[in-house]
Amino acid sequence: MQKKLDEPILKLKQDVPTRWNSTCDMFKRFLKTKHSVMSTLAIDYPDVDNMNTDDIQILESTTEILSLFKDVTVILISNALKKKCTSFLTVTRPATVARMTETLSNEMTTRFASIEDNYIFSESTLLDPRFKKYGFLHEFAYDRTCDNLKALAGRIQIESQQYAVPEPTNSSPPSKRKGSIWDEFDQQVGDILKNTNPTAGGIIEVDKYLEEPLLPRSQDPAKWWLSKKRCVPQVSQILFLNFNL
Repeated sequence: MQKKLDEPILKLKQDVPTRWNSTCDMFKRFLKTKHSVMSTLAIDYPDVDNMNTDDIQILESTTEILSLFKDVTVILISNALKKKCTSFLTVTRPATVARMTETLSNEMTTRFASIEDNYIFSESTLLDPRFKKYGFLHEFAYDRTCDNLKALAGRIQIESQQYAVPEPTNSSPPSKRKGSIWDEFDQQVGDILKNTNPTAGGIIEVDKYLEEPLLPRSQDPAKWWLSKKRCVPQVSQILFLNFNL
């Protein structure tokens, strides 16, 4: 039938109970092949109830809301998804779709009500340079995660050399005058680097990271962290050790 109607040759898809996004994929594929499917049913299976305009409208509207849930499979943004569901219902929808959306929204509230209490979720959200504070629904959860992150970073020991600025590579090192005016200054700086308080360093690094501009959502956060590894070594170690980045 697809060949007769000069349409792309596409197979139908069947949803799978253990893959909740598969329902969205199934509906999308049916909508792409609806003319061929409905024609086949009308000609070859006249006793089977065919799709009507209302059915198509329900499928189109259902696919619209399910697509939003599919978009946030990789990164859970429950707050944004909740708002999208509310916005979706401001437009007149088929009663079946409206009830389904309300059920999805309520289930999401129930299942993810305490998601920000999960330290893996909250810390990974804060350490994602695309989201940081804006990935949190509650201010107190964000503040608590910042404190936890600073404490965690403060327990990580980093060699002082990682903070040092690389010296120019010359064929021969510059000669150092005996009794140079910089001797005392260099000694003080060396002592500071050698005796840096890890706890204070962790606080400074987290604050420094949070002041960085947000990374565009389309860019890779792992690559961003690799480029910043030497700038905030204690915080970077949290990712590379705790999250196996």
